[in-house]
Amino acid sequence: MAYTPLFHEVYTDLFRAFGKCLNRIHQGEKLTRQDILACLPRIDWSNLQDYHHLLNAIFIFDENDVATPFIPAAFAIAPTKAELDWLADMTRAPEAAFLLTEALRAKLQAMLHGYGTQSDKSILLIRDTSQSPPPKALALIWQALLESRQLNYTNQDGQGHLHRGICAPCRLEYDAAANQYRLIAWLAEENRAIKMNVERLSALSIGAPLTQDYQDKLSEFLASKQRSCLLRLSPRYNAVERAFKIFAEYDKEAIYNEDSDSYQIKLYYYEFDQRELLGKILSLGVAAEVIEPTGLRQEITAILQKTWQNLTPPDAPAFPSTSQP
Repeated sequence: MAYTPLFHEVYTDLFRAFGKCLNRIHQGEKLTRQDILACLPRIDWSNLQDYHHLLNAIFIFDENDVATPFIPAAFAIAPTKAELDWLADMTRAPEAAFLLTEALRAKLQAMLHGYGTQSDKSILLIRDTSQSPPPKALALIWQALLESRQLNYTNQDGQGHLHRGICAPCRLEYDAAANQYRLIAWLAEENRAIKMNVERLSALSIGAPLTQDYQDKLSEFLASKQRSCLLRLSPRYNAVERAFKIFAEYDKEAIYNEDSDSYQIKLYYYEFDQRELLGKILSLGVAAEVIEPTGLRQEITAILQKTWQNLTPPDAPAFPSTSQP
């Protein structure tokens, strides 16, 4: 096994960020100095001089501040051993087979011979449960997403009622905490999104291709529903580890603040996910604080006030008057 230093410079976030910018420019994008700075991780904005010196050593900037790199060609950013181990385990996991063609899976397994942890703990897919969806359902959903096609489906809701319809799949999510796959789909006629557990879907089949007009309306709908929130997490009650698990299906950014020994996590979600998101935030208890948006903070405060009123006798002290949840 090759020796790799723990803090090797080619695996730093800064090196990778510069590598991605270089490759984007060689692919035809025009990046300005500000575009590149925006891509760099954890910038100390009070000391930009050092960053500008670094940029000037790597790029030439024209009169419009558009960058041209000194490096004459794009390059591959070396993966870490941990990443190769994870990829090897994923190619061997039956639950992940729907992500790749058999030919590509076999090719990757041959290339990754000798890598992998041989442990189920290395991936988020939990095996041998009664809730595991059939691989064919996942493969059909994935195909519809890749090919921009509609899906014909039958869905059984929590009350046992069957719903049949045609939808445009938007996203396939895996909830690591609940060990469930969920399909987020758009119903064009009703102009609303629905979330369905994949294990409750049946009679799935690929439908017609999405027209350009259809795709434009879907993109417009999703853009109008995009939201974000910022949380502060204190490292107690396993809150940080729990947060990364329960928010696994959301796009996110995380920063550790050494001064306060706390984490800030920015979550990106859709408006139709907000009720579910509220429950996940509340499950973290006092270790989590909503920084923004104000509306979400107020909604959590209202939930806590109502819970306090329902659980305490009439002569109990009033719920603390505070702006923080």
